[in-house]
Amino acid sequence: MRQILVVLVFAIVLLIAAVDAQEPSARRPGADGNRIPDLLQRLLGVSLRPLARRDAVTSFQTGALCQPSIAVPADVAIVYSSQAERIHSWLQAGYTVHTMYGFRTYTDYAQAHPDEVQRDRYGLPLVIERVSYYMVPAPARIEAAKQYVREALANGSVAIVPEEPEYFARAGYEESFKQEWQRVYGEEWQPPHSSPLARWRSERLKAQMELNIIREMLREAQRVKPDACRMLAIHSPINYANWGIVFPHAAAVAMPELQEIIGQVWTGTARTPCLLDGIRAERTFETAYLEYSSLWHLVRGTGKKVWFLMDPVEDNPNRTMEDYRSNYEQTLIAALMFPDVARYEAMPWPERIFGRVPDPQATQVLSVLSVLQSMSEQKGAKLQAGTSGIATFTADSMMWQRAEPVRSRWENFDGLTYPLLTKGIPVQVLSLDRAHEQGYLNGFKVLLLNYDTMTPPSAQTHRAIKRWVEQGGWLIITGDDSPYAGVADAWWVKAGYKSPLEHLFATLWGATLKREPLGMPPMPAWTTVAREESGVTDLSNRQRYRIDLSPFVKENDSVLVRFSDAQPSDGWGAWVTELRLEVDGKPTIRFQVGSPAEKAYLVADASSGLVGGSRFADGQAFWVYRFPARKGAQAILEVEMGNQFEVCASGQPWRGRAVVRANPAHTRLPARFPVRTLSTLTVTAPPRGAEVLLKDEASGKPVVWRQSLGKGGVLVCALPPEMFASSPEGGELLRALVGLCVPYNESGNMVLKRGDYTIVRCFERGVTLRGRYVNVLQPALPVVNNPSVPAGGWGLFKAIPDGLKSPAVLHATARMTHLQAGDNTTAFFIKAPSGTTAAVRLYTAGKTLAQVRAWGGEGNAVEVNVRSEGHYLLLNFPNHAEGVGIRVDWQP
Repeated sequence: MRQILVVLVFAIVLLIAAVDAQEPSARRPGADGNRIPDLLQRLLGVSLRPLARRDAVTSFQTGALCQPSIAVPADVAIVYSSQAERIHSWLQAGYTVHTMYGFRTYTDYAQAHPDEVQRDRYGLPLVIERVSYYMVPAPARIEAAKQYVREALANGSVAIVPEEPEYFARAGYEESFKQEWQRVYGEEWQPPHSSPLARWRSERLKAQMELNIIREMLREAQRVKPDACRMLAIHSPINYANWGIVFPHAAAVAMPELQEIIGQVWTGTARTPCLLDGIRAERTFETAYLEYSSLWHLVRGTGKKVWFLMDPVEDNPNRTMEDYRSNYEQTLIAALMFPDVARYEAMPWPERIFGRVPDPQATQVLSVLSVLQSMSEQKGAKLQAGTSGIATFTADSMMWQRAEPVRSRWENFDGLTYPLLTKGIPVQVLSLDRAHEQGYLNGFKVLLLNYDTMTPPSAQTHRAIKRWVEQGGWLIITGDDSPYAGVADAWWVKAGYKSPLEHLFATLWGATLKREPLGMPPMPAWTTVAREESGVTDLSNRQRYRIDLSPFVKENDSVLVRFSDAQPSDGWGAWVTELRLEVDGKPTIRFQVGSPAEKAYLVADASSGLVGGSRFADGQAFWVYRFPARKGAQAILEVEMGNQFEVCASGQPWRGRAVVRANPAHTRLPARFPVRTLSTLTVTAPPRGAEVLLKDEASGKPVVWRQSLGKGGVLVCALPPEMFASSPEGGELLRALVGLCVPYNESGNMVLKRGDYTIVRCFERGVTLRGRYVNVLQPALPVVNNPSVPAGGWGLFKAIPDGLKSPAVLHATARMTHLQAGDNTTAFFIKAPSGTTAAVRLYTAGKTLAQVRAWGGEGNAVEVNVRSEGHYLLLNFPNHAEGVGIRVDWQP
């Protein structure tokens, strides 16, 4: 008997030790399995009802072991490791674990495999902070990736998430890539920058190599664990194309091995400057909205799931907390504008958020997590915005032409999107690679197409577009073909066409339309009047320069002034902020560049840049002003400028190019529109019966025309869409062209009612909501009546239901897993990272508070701060990873 007792005691000791070794949230799940500690349930004194459990809808990404300070109460922990210790730490805490795989590697591997490191044309490695190397998906890397998959699944992960499979456009000079080129093409490697064909082939090969490693990883996961979820985390096609990164999004989504994607949009991608009204600046909401749109339409209708990522901070550690907060809110608002998406990676790297951001900001992040957790439960969605059904495209081929020898102008994408979106038009971004799919284009009224930034994947794309037009859609074709239109490998070249536009026109009208270049009026002869001879690149020579223009107005009443790059090879050209013209000693003209006053004098712009009140011309770029002055006067131009400038002047008459209205009845079209771009325009002769809308001022040739086709029609505009973003007048022209195709209405804001939530983004017009709401973006969760959002602002509000008869929890900034609400008692169990502060907004229903008590998982009392505000209470208390139980008693 004694021996049995000794054995029993020893077993109990081992059991206690084993329990103590587990994470706190795992070792006290409660005898009934509800993960509420039994002691806490007894203290609460009521039976809590578990809130509805659904499929996983929230996740976060981490490389750390589970610890209370980062125990984000989401459904899934995406662990950036295949190691058993890390995976088990999150499994034991009750999380579903996915495993992420990165395509970069550290110094040891890179030094052992130098031929697999991505390199630019100068042989320099592509590396982050000298420790994280971008690698080629060579055979050795594929085998290592498959081994990683096997380890992760063996150690308890239930999903594999390859992340950011990025091959840079400026790479392709590494030995392993050269070998793959020779194997695939059967010829000697050609430097990607050597010709358009070499660039085209290089980028397509990079894309195939990326697809291959992803396919191999997902197939390995399917082989090892058939029920493992197979995912992919990628930036948007907009971001990758803009940043010069190659990845074939549509081809990847089409892989049968792939089940879900995580669309990685956050402050770091969305704050990339864009062009609008001639000003290049950060427009975080707008860019995030377009990025999320492009990701949603990649998977729409495929049956595959998409998760939207957002980040409360970002990779750059040097921003202010206010900067992080503002940009986070804007990306959040953009993500919530897509009611068909209700899965979110709420944050990457909680270890760089909690404990770093101020406590109110951490509370806001947890409030947002609660919102995201509930989005899948929201019923119904109604958007109040401008004209819907307008869309443009991305395509995998966008990545084929984003580097030397010719880099497509990304501003052409800007010109087709931002001038519409900022007027409240919910423009969408479709995948051209999917345009041929049955029903994919249904529901859209206007499609904006430009082949400078992309090319169509096949002839069936054009046939599908024609069917869509004949069924009632309007196609707006803008700009010209790209320099890649004539590559020998292209399907349209093999079919006997010079360009994809030529094939598109032939498909639409059954005949080849004549196309011819429309040259620029001859430029005047230039005389250099100021030049920086040294190689200044840091604005150390910035000052006010006085330039005598008198010789150029001896015989003329105006003078042309051109700013360009004195040393175009290194890209540090003229940088100008302000100009002032004196005529006979009196100031006559003064303006800041980028201001409305500048546009009266700017007659030509050849790819100059405009950032933060400064205009610059690097490389071959330049711009030209025309200043009026009395003939024979003394004219002095004072310019604040720096870097490697060259300033030239001419007294010869020159007005530049312009288009004029062909039909006076179209009053929304401009009577005269200056075409400041100096590139050659290619005009297409309209078919019989077409209506000419705008024509070239000098030659009279049609530049913009339209013709009905079936129940719809086609509008052809030879102007590059970059022009629509280059000035306010350009944006007006785009909107006028859209208005000639469909009834057009601008709202100046976007308001989406999504179940209990109202998501607001205001551009030019503010908005006032009707009713009572909780402002869930504020840490104090204030109750607001008829809230107003001003022009330029945004908001996220949760409606308070009418007719509440009993006390109720309106919103909580953490994960509420159990609840019991009655007339006399409101009790709940809530979890969030330790070290953060919870906020819970309660409705009293006219009841008087008797007492509030709270306990942690050990039964320890937790202090609660109670603020009474009319019929509402705000509870604040410290969060605990293992959970906090709250009991609120009301007086009878």
